[in-house]
Amino acid sequence: MPKWFSIPALWLGLMSSLWGEPLSLQQARQQALQQSPGIARLQARVLEMQHKVAEVEAGGNPHLDLQAGYSYVTPSLSFSGFPLIVNNNYRAGLVLEQALATFGRLSWGRQAAELQVRSLEQELVRERERLQYQVAVAYSRLQVARKSIEVAEISIQSRERLLKDLNLREKAGVSAKFEVLTAEVARAQDQQRLVLAQQQSQLAQSQLQVLLGWPRTQPVETLPLADGSGQTPLPDAEQALELAFKQRAELQAMNYAVQSAEAKVHLEESQSNPTLGLQTRYDQRNSTTFQTSNQWSVGVELRWPLFDGGLAEARSAQASAVVTQLREGKREMERQVRLEVEEALVRCITSRQNLEVARHNLTSAGEAARLGELRFKAGVGTHQEVLDAQARLREAQQSLFEAQQSLQEADWQLQLAEGQSA
Repeated sequence: MPKWFSIPALWLGLMSSLWGEPLSLQQARQQALQQSPGIARLQARVLEMQHKVAEVEAGGNPHLDLQAGYSYVTPSLSFSGFPLIVNNNYRAGLVLEQALATFGRLSWGRQAAELQVRSLEQELVRERERLQYQVAVAYSRLQVARKSIEVAEISIQSRERLLKDLNLREKAGVSAKFEVLTAEVARAQDQQRLVLAQQQSQLAQSQLQVLLGWPRTQPVETLPLADGSGQTPLPDAEQALELAFKQRAELQAMNYAVQSAEAKVHLEESQSNPTLGLQTRYDQRNSTTFQTSNQWSVGVELRWPLFDGGLAEARSAQASAVVTQLREGKREMERQVRLEVEEALVRCITSRQNLEVARHNLTSAGEAARLGELRFKAGVGTHQEVLDAQARLREAQQSLFEAQQSLQEADWQLQLAEGQSA
């Protein structure tokens, strides 16, 4: 995400919270990304590995050192008045070294580090996708919970009106005490449902506050979500799986991790190769009969490790074992991706079917409740019929909210499984 965009988005989210204005889903996602410790940790890991690349590349750059030393030697030695060994000896100089050829060390080390950076960048992408999904689900569940509160409150009001009518009918001798008690029980049940809905709303809000990094005392106000769920045709399983294998960031991260580990194997194998370097130095020191006060030298140095006691071989074997682990981990991840895609597709299909049933059920329940009240007022229906019809209407409304929310979650889950940004 570009920094020039994330900063205004965070400022907008903070100002919205200060003004008490509703927070859109996009604003909530942007703020969660800014406040997430997991995102910050991965960003720091990416930065760390980028510096690792710079560290490896520095091995091919020239190195300039300042060297100085002092020693006291006794006894001193001279011949015919010419000093050969003196008591006080000092030496100071500059040493410049430049690698001319590393025979694979530098190139394989840089490649391993760069591939590790790409792997971590893909992990960061996936972590952002997961966080955006979590925020969207919490945002949606908060809205459903608040709608459930509204339904429960309306149902309680309806129960109160019915109970009032029953009390009047009981006083008139038209209704029995049993009918009043039954209505009171139904009202108590609705009150219990209201308490449950309030609890679910509080839990959803707490989850969203944690994701946003908001304090517990700061309420979250939401905006209605666009009902675009279920409108796009679903892909078949093979298409979705092919898309997931191509787009899932963690699979790309694993590919880069495998390639980085393979480069590390070559790097360890190259430790037995020779190195060729250029060294030049200038020294200033005390003069004696056989040495001048200053000296400059330049030369080429070849180093070739002939025997290291098996160290390079052991490290190469360890790196090869890491490659095997990562390859098997990739296979396991591909299996998990397949399960996630198939599960998301099945959930999308069943959620769409369930939504159609819920809509039809709400229409029927609404008409039944309307007719039940008309029959009761006309004296041809019983209060129990009204109670049952209202209960079915409330359940149908709640089922519709839950079906809509479930379908929205299913669509988000499919996008997450396919590796698409929601």
